[in-house]
Amino acid sequence: MIISIIAFILVIGILVFVHELGHFIVAKLSGMRVDEFSLGFPPRLFTWKKGETLYALNWIPLGGYVKIHGETEDGKDDDPRSFNNTVIWKRILTLIAGVAMCVYPYFLPVLAMWIVTTVLLGVLYTLRER
Repeated sequence: MIISIIAFILVIGILVFVHELGHFIVAKLSGMRVDEFSLGFPPRLFTWKKGETLYALNWIPLGGYVKIHGETEDGKDDDPRSFNNTVIWKRILTLIAGVAMCVYPYFLPVLAMWIVTTVLLGVLYTLRER
C-alpha cells in the first residue's frame, strides 16, 4: 500500500514537472519574464534564485505552477516582457505548451508506427503487383 502511494506521488510529480516545464520553456523562448517556477504547493521546502526567476520546491508534491509576469494583472503593465504585452500567438503557445509537453512523448511512437505501417503496406502492395 505504501509503495503504491509513493509511486502515485512520484508519477504525478513527474507529470506536473513536465507540464509546468512546457509553460516555462515556451514563455522564456517567447521573451516573457518568468517570476517563479514552483513544484508542489506551499509551504515551501526551499527556494533559490537564478537570474530573474525564483525556483521553489514545496512540501505538498501534488501540483505546481509557473508565474509569468503580468499574467494575472489587469493588463496595465508597461513591461514589454509582460504576458499581457506579448503578441497573442505567443500567449496561446505558452498556455497550450503544458498539455503539449505531456502529449508529445506519446505522439512520436504513434507517428513512427504510422510511418512504418505505411511503408510496409506500400512495399507489400508493390510486391503483390509484380
